[in-house]
Amino acid sequence: MRKTISLITVLCAFVAVSQGVFSAPAVAVGLSPAVADCNAHAGLTGHYTIAELRSALATMPVDIKEYTNCGDVIQRALLAELGALHGRGGSGGGGGSFVPTWLIVVVGLLVAGGGAFAANAARQRGSGAQPG
Repeated sequence: MRKTISLITVLCAFVAVSQGVFSAPAVAVGLSPAVADCNAHAGLTGHYTIAELRSALATMPVDIKEYTNCGDVIQRALLAELGALHGRGGSGGGGGSFVPTWLIVVVGLLVAGGGAFAANAARQRGSGAQPG
């Protein structure tokens, strides 16, 4: 009879551990509410203030930063809140070009160089001089 009771006790303990009965809630182990929310739901389900989001980023454990997307999710939420605070809404896209600035500069230099070459060739053709 004792073996049966011991076996049932061990089996119940195993089931309780596997179901997470003994696991502490995320907030109880020191996570901020925003980090706990993101970690549990792979995104934010609640609304958090700018101070809460900044605190969440500052106190986020390394393993959550490395193995989840919570850092990015909270950073985007913080930027959206800051944009709303400054009247930008945070949802509109910027008006910038999709072409990198360095490429625009290189194309501009090539166009300017080609224009100078064309002007020089036209001047030489108009004066009757033979090239080179």
